[in-house]
Amino acid sequence: MHNSAWSVAIIFSSLLVLSCANRSAPGGGPPDKTPASLLRTEPPNRSTNVTDQTFDFEFDDYVDRSIRNAISIQPAARFSTSYYGDEIAITFEEDLLPNTTYAITLGTEWKDLRGNSPPSATTIIFSTGPELDSGIIQGQVSALNFQDLYVLAYSDADKLDTSFSPAVNPSVYRIPVGTSGAFAIGGLKDGWYRVLAARDRNKNKIVDAGEDYSIDYSDIQVANGKSRESNLKIDVQIDSSAVSGKQEKSDSSVSDSSTIQIEPGSANGVLIDSINFGPPYLLRFIDKSGSIQAALPVVQGETWTISSIKPGTYTVDVVKDINGNGLYDPGTVRPFTFGERWKLIGISITIRERWTTDDVNVIVR
Repeated sequence: MHNSAWSVAIIFSSLLVLSCANRSAPGGGPPDKTPASLLRTEPPNRSTNVTDQTFDFEFDDYVDRSIRNAISIQPAARFSTSYYGDEIAITFEEDLLPNTTYAITLGTEWKDLRGNSPPSATTIIFSTGPELDSGIIQGQVSALNFQDLYVLAYSDADKLDTSFSPAVNPSVYRIPVGTSGAFAIGGLKDGWYRVLAARDRNKNKIVDAGEDYSIDYSDIQVANGKSRESNLKIDVQIDSSAVSGKQEKSDSSVSDSSTIQIEPGSANGVLIDSINFGPPYLLRFIDKSGSIQAALPVVQGETWTISSIKPGTYTVDVVKDINGNGLYDPGTVRPFTFGERWKLIGISITIRERWTTDDVNVIVR
């Protein structure tokens, strides 16, 4: 082979080796809107008798270095991270506690290199002993804006006294809420837990003044690894004159120069409680912007009627309106009080102009 050809071959081989050795994000092609997802961990999820201080997380795409800021560990432990493009390594900087179940959560405040964020958090659990605490609390948070929104949970809730306050006591668990609103707290021992959602902007695990929050209506018991569902609502609070606990009559809207008047419609139906949600029931109609357009107290099994509501498609929720003020009350952090029970009904109701939508079954389940 001529010297020139030999040189070209060496250069080409060297470039090929370098391209394989240097990992970089793939490029070209149409925009990929699918967020990177976790392929595997080492040690695997739900491992027992773990002695490793380092956990490797492998993804199906390249992730941004900011993922390290989305990691949380319960019980709290100091850790460091190493970044390898489509892998990260999490190393505990202190000895793991014996016979303890840990949960490592990847929140939603990270992106892959294409700018896609995951819709929900991912949690893996492991135990340093032979037994794995497999208790879980799952639920849903409803909100218009999920930025900085976390679920905070306190263990041994049955031992908390009247001095307890989420404004003072940092939570033992803090799980980020993704844009789907779904959350799960895993690796829990059987026992009682106090659960709330809060917009924890400074990530200090307490509810500071001015931060939105919603406290569950009662403590949650984990028994044999299972618990009831938690439904939390970061509500749009509106003027009490608009929703007074009585049927609301929406004003007609006028378009352009008052040349076309939009007439309201009406609806009627029956509420059926299949889960012993319990009275007093407050039925609410919510428009696409999240605003509450109508709210009225109803009685299970009796016909309810809204005689005047502007046309549109509405989602429906129900509140156990204990104090009868026609609003959803999220509880108070100081002094501590539980919030009102709340449930999103999985239906939508379309109201048409000058038309009555009849026989709407609102089933609480």
